[in-house]
Amino acid sequence: MNEFTPVEIATAVEQIRATHSDVLAKRVELGGEAWWGLAHCTDANPDLFFLKPGESGDAAKAICAECVVIKPCLEFALKFATPGQRKNTNVVLGGMTHEERTKVLLDRMRRR
Repeated sequence: MNEFTPVEIATAVEQIRATHSDVLAKRVELGGEAWWGLAHCTDANPDLFFLKPGESGDAAKAICAECVVIKPCLEFALKFATPGQRKNTNVVLGGMTHEERTKVLLDRMRRR
């Protein structure tokens, strides 16, 4: 089995992102590790996503908005969260804060 260096892997991921982002966004599987490696946040400062009280998360949301896997990331965050859950309260995932994700979850529950 061939082993690749982190630089080779990062280069390949960037090439895939640049040439196939529209296809990748449709084919990435929720919960699969494949989509996680394509997330733009993996190249960003994590402090942007772990919010302190009073921070809006706008910088993190801007990164998410350009990400090819924003939809599976959001669904992943929603799948493993429940309204009122305090874990990861101040983390931007899928382009949303915990409060915004809670509203989505509650809205989905009302529609059932």
